[in-house]
Amino acid sequence: MNRQGLLVGVLVGGLLLRFVAVPLLHSGGYTGDENEYVYIARNVAGGEGFVDSNGDLSKRSPLFPIILAGLQTSGDRSLFVSHLLGCLLGVIAIALGYLLSLRLFANHLAAMTTAVVMAFYPGLVVYSALLQTESLYIVFFLGIMLLGYRILEKPSLINGAMLGLFCGLAALTRAVFLGFIPILLASLVLIKPHLWSTLAKSLGVSLIVVVLVILPWTVRNYLVHDDVVPISSWAGSSLLIGNNPYATGTWSLKDGFDSWFQTQAKQRGVDDPASLNEIEIDGLRRNVAVAYMVSHPWETAALFAKKAHMFWVYPITHSDNNLALQSIAIFSDFILLIGVCVGLVASWGKRLTLGPLFGAIVLFFVVHSVLHAEARYRLPLVPFLSVIFGLGFSATRDPGTFATLFSGPSRRKFFIASLGLILVVYGYTGYLFFQEGI
Repeated sequence: MNRQGLLVGVLVGGLLLRFVAVPLLHSGGYTGDENEYVYIARNVAGGEGFVDSNGDLSKRSPLFPIILAGLQTSGDRSLFVSHLLGCLLGVIAIALGYLLSLRLFANHLAAMTTAVVMAFYPGLVVYSALLQTESLYIVFFLGIMLLGYRILEKPSLINGAMLGLFCGLAALTRAVFLGFIPILLASLVLIKPHLWSTLAKSLGVSLIVVVLVILPWTVRNYLVHDDVVPISSWAGSSLLIGNNPYATGTWSLKDGFDSWFQTQAKQRGVDDPASLNEIEIDGLRRNVAVAYMVSHPWETAALFAKKAHMFWVYPITHSDNNLALQSIAIFSDFILLIGVCVGLVASWGKRLTLGPLFGAIVLFFVVHSVLHAEARYRLPLVPFLSVIFGLGFSATRDPGTFATLFSGPSRRKFFIASLGLILVVYGYTGYLFFQEGI
């Protein structure tokens, strides 16, 4: 089978797997986030405005529920078209991952391996079948990387505008992406610093377009809140969920948090936090979280480590009760990360070129280890890990490349250290699972 035929087969297989997963994953109903997005979408479609079940107007980033609202307006009450869109977005992401690998390495085996990993990686299958933001966000994220490398080859105002458009849409899908935009632009310049003056024009246009894309939502937020909220009013709440004496690292909190928070609020002159509006309560939560982090540095560091463990190792599934799926997901992650170690060694001479990918991996790992962590927050980084895995796999299949793969002492030391870290972390995770439960 030729390369094009093989790729089509992988894409079709990925689509069928995602489509079959939809009814299987929803046999017990929809997840809480899915119900929330559908609730907002039906409010928007019904003319009641962008409001969630708690009455919050800006907690959720707007683009995904607005797209669902458009489908609702078109008559998709059964959500079939919405699920079909999610599956198609998952397949588009596979194709974009293939193209990104091919652009970076010009290696068809590496690119095909990337596509296969993305087609069958459990977390990507699961979240393509769920009505959540991940599939849309990943498509934008991969498109942004492709456009960024395109600008390095052909700087132009049009390419800059397209990059800005995709960055703005990604931020409207997940507000946390805003923090990555300056890192992305800086990493692109560092790849070709001698083209600074030429790149500056294209990337300057990108920034202008980003502002123009998010500005309507920012204006809307100002009109409803009488305060500047670029996209979401959730950051302070997430920070407090992840940093307090009753934190578990994830979204759940131990008993006693509510009483503690009431005390913290009273110390700041707020007798009844429930009386505050959406923006005021988020600001209060941010202040309480920062004060706790400053006054309890060791506890904050311990929580950071716990959240880092959750971010990288916990299985990306839709349920905490499906042990079979969790086992498959953990095994897949273990193999993926070992392959990534090989891929990092194989890409040793391309470290600067891969700067945008490394920047995304490091930034979002750190951000979600500071805020509260969930395994699914790792999912947008999986395509980048798959690209690196693909290069590693292709290096082991090429006798000439494999012979020189660990030729340098620094490469050998890095591989041994990273592989040892993975084995220790997964060994510790296994201990927790069998001794304490996780």
